[in-house]
Amino acid sequence: MKKEIKDYILCISGGIIYAFGISFFVFPMGLFIGNITGIAQIINDIVRSLTHTEGISTGIILLFLNLPLMFLSYRVINRKFFIKTVITVIAQSVAMASFPVIDKPLFNDPLTLCIIGGVIAGFGSGFSLRHGGCGGGLDILGVYISLKKKNFSVGKVSLFVSFAVFLFAIMKYNVQIFAYSIIFTLIYTFVLDNSHFQNVKIASLIVTKKPEIGRYINNTVKRGITVWKGKGVYSENENYIILAVLNKYEFLNLKKILEKMDPEIFMIDWGGTNVTGNFKTQLFD
Repeated sequence: MKKEIKDYILCISGGIIYAFGISFFVFPMGLFIGNITGIAQIINDIVRSLTHTEGISTGIILLFLNLPLMFLSYRVINRKFFIKTVITVIAQSVAMASFPVIDKPLFNDPLTLCIIGGVIAGFGSGFSLRHGGCGGGLDILGVYISLKKKNFSVGKVSLFVSFAVFLFAIMKYNVQIFAYSIIFTLIYTFVLDNSHFQNVKIASLIVTKKPEIGRYINNTVKRGITVWKGKGVYSENENYIILAVLNKYEFLNLKKILEKMDPEIFMIDWGGTNVTGNFKTQLFD
């Protein structure tokens, strides 16, 4: 229960961090974001042009655009992910609507704004995903597709939709807005994919005297593992050598538990592992 409450709080925090990065570093420059927030920006821009008013808050439009996608998360992924996503989307939309509108960018250099905004917004989205929820929109679609297609990630799905947003930016505005919008989205996507632990594969070599360790890993994360019997050259003690490939989220959770199960356990792990064969993407419980 404590872990669940903590995850809900951290999902909300991720949504607020994303809204902060967008509101204070991207909107003041007039940039367009290559995801569903960018679609909300386009709708708001069209409404302003037609009504000659300030339009509707991008955060409110974003909330309505997310409704059908949140329904998809409930039907296809799972109930826990749906609840965390609803809470994150509401926090994100309310924060975006509540933050003051800044007419003048915080920095004069657009590239600096793109880098800082991309890092903050990407980290915020990845932070929510890391704790079992997401900021809605293309993140939901990305999670769904990554469950079906192992070569896809949440960030890659965002890049495909970006094309339509950038096309609008270059047609209505200028090449500078278009170029910096692309730079921001690329930075945002990179940080998102690297903040989202489920996209990072870890190979782990585990040495233990306890055979139940292997069964525990197999039963807990539902991953296939390989076990050998080994012998220490110096001590001549027999050990079990376990090879497992996990995503980073699974590995970090398992590491703490395995250290409690066997205080003398020896683990080697290395990231950036490429897998050829059956490695199912398991994002959420």
